[in-house]
Amino acid sequence: MASPQSSSAAGLQASDSSPGQYSALPSTSTLSSTLPPFLSTIPYIPSYVFARDSASRQVARKQLAPEALWAVHLGLAGSLGGFISGFYLGGRTRSYQFLAENAHRLPKTVAGWYYYHKYKNYEIAHFGFRSAARSALRFAAISAGFAAAEACVEHMIGKESWVATVAAGLGIAGTFSIANRLTLQYAKYALLFGAGSSLLVGILEDGYAWQYGESVKYAGRKRTDAFWIPGWGAIPTRQQESQQQQLDTA
Repeated sequence: MASPQSSSAAGLQASDSSPGQYSALPSTSTLSSTLPPFLSTIPYIPSYVFARDSASRQVARKQLAPEALWAVHLGLAGSLGGFISGFYLGGRTRSYQFLAENAHRLPKTVAGWYYYHKYKNYEIAHFGFRSAARSALRFAAISAGFAAAEACVEHMIGKESWVATVAAGLGIAGTFSIANRLTLQYAKYALLFGAGSSLLVGILEDGYAWQYGESVKYAGRKRTDAFWIPGWGAIPTRQQESQQQQLDTA
């Protein structure tokens, strides 16, 4: 029986042909007390994100574990969504504020209206970009933190599962509630939203694994445990069902 040190060292070995062949999950479903191996590849993230050319990015990509790569991509997607929503909400809020601040001194000439709208658009853009930057950082941290928490839970239970997704969603929602000092009522709403949205994401991930027999997050990693329920087992994938039918008819 292999020791925990040897199993964790084996998990740190990445394939030099495809980053999807990197295996950071233990082969059994027993709880592991060691840290997830993908954490050791986090220092390579800046080299991947800020690579000057595609060749340098490919070299850095091979150094990243699939879990770290998924967290980076999810964080970038979250930052893009946060930037768009932050710019829209910040610009709209500043537009209403500008109208309220100048309602008593509206211009009376054509030139006055020109400069009025010009300054208004400047204010909208200025505050919109400030709000967009804050929202982009916040959404990126939440998205990347969710992916990292999900990978840590997967490492603990030894497999990908919607259970890890829901646990990560609840953890991020709880952290968000504490960081923003939400009241008990709003914290309940945050936890319910985190549990519901992460459950939906987990069902979609397991549905993809059931249909195609591989992970939607980690390229090249096979999955045979879709819709796994602790203590009950998993639903066979479509490929496993077809193979079983061929064996039954043979």
